[in-house]
Amino acid sequence: MQSTILPDRGPALSGTSERVDSETTASTHFPAPVILVVATTTIFGAFSHRWLARRTRRRVNPGLVVGALGILIMVVWVGTVADISTTASRSAKDTAASRSKP
Repeated sequence: MQSTILPDRGPALSGTSERVDSETTASTHFPAPVILVVATTTIFGAFSHRWLARRTRRRVNPGLVVGALGILIMVVWVGTVADISTTASRSAKDTAASRSKP
């Protein structure tokens, strides 16, 4: 068994290890597309509120206030989750997921 099975596991093990390393490294980066969506939503909401305030001559539109609160909750939620996820991935890569290279 040691002369037939164990030597054949080398390429499979190194391929799997490289794939795990690349996926772990990718998960440690801050999610730029999510930040872009949140920023776009915030900017669109601000312009919508300004346009509607000028058109209706009201300073406060209840629907847009609720929408702005939803955006605020989304920003806090996405920021917190992204920070937790990125920190946990970096910690896992630096400690448990790292393997010693010969």
